[in-house]
Amino acid sequence: MAVISLAKDLQQPIHQALALLPAVEIQNLNLKSFKEKIVELDEEFREALYHLSVICKYLIRENGFAVVKKLSQTPDARALVAVAMEVGHIFQDTSHQSTTVLEASPNISPQLQGNQTEPLFMHTDFAMLENPPAVTMVMCQRPDPIPGFGRNGITLAQNIVSRIFG
Repeated sequence: MAVISLAKDLQQPIHQALALLPAVEIQNLNLKSFKEKIVELDEEFREALYHLSVICKYLIRENGFAVVKKLSQTPDARALVAVAMEVGHIFQDTSHQSTTVLEASPNISPQLQGNQTEPLFMHTDFAMLENPPAVTMVMCQRPDPIPGFGRNGITLAQNIVSRIFG
């Protein structure tokens, strides 16, 4: 598994950087303003975020995914947005909603899962778009805001296709 466990010398500057960044309001996310705040950080903090992004990009390229452990928890999505901005461009689809997808509330009702007959198959949000996002990021929150729904699985589509079709 491609797991990054942040060493203390990288944890500390990232934690300090996140503390200096403004809180991320989900309904009012201004990516340009947030990026400007990252640019205003001291070089040490920007460098720590950059090093994390380089490692993430490498592992994603080699394995298709990366798991980052020991990243500072914030009460909002600033850690997720800060890392996402370093890894690449944040995808905002305004064709059917007005905000960036940063949180979801699951509803296990089959009627709301796509085809009215059975639960929706495993999928990636926005995968059906002409130009889907290259990376999907998930951040585990502790404590789990919706107990019992905080579990996520990661799998590579090519492995599923190979297993089913040979």
